Amino acid sequence: MEVFLLWMDELDDAAVALWTLLPRALGFLAAMAALLATGLACLRFPALAAPSLALLLASTRFHRGRSSSSAGGTLRDA
Repeated sequence: MEVFLLWMDELDDAAVALWTLLPRALGFLAAMAALLATGLACLRFPALAAPSLALLLASTRFHRGRSSSSAGGTLRDA
């Protein structure tokens, strides 16, 4: 009986660890998929890749400019 309870306790700890780390793992996999898709798009459709990359960089720069000016000049937590 004690072995069964220890096994269930270990299983519960593993489930909590998995539930805690799952969003980070899925975020990493999504970032890798986006990177792969971008690389394939650059190789397959180079005429569309340059304008889309420029749009992405411009929107990122615009977003950072807006978020830093709305924060009141303070540093945000990373």
